[in-house]
Amino acid sequence: MHAVTEGTDAQAEVSVRLSEGGKTVTAKGADPDALVAAAKAYLGALNRLMMKRLRTQPEAMVAPCFELKPSSRPRDPDLIRVA
Repeated sequence: MHAVTEGTDAQAEVSVRLSEGGKTVTAKGADPDALVAAAKAYLGALNRLMMKRLRTQPEAMVAPCFELKPSSRPRDPDLIRVA
């Protein structure tokens, strides 16, 4: 993380690198708030990593946690937890 500008309206720039299964991605985020800049960088890197995963393993992106019971109108009680 470093400041792009100086003073009370300084712009923080954060670089994040994420790796998964031998794939590495990097993303940057900038904002006057360092925490927001870090969140932007992290989400950008996570999004890039997910896009790489989608291109190489499309089936890995589909992981259902819930399944709907057949009914005319799904409601919360109609959800079944899939183990």
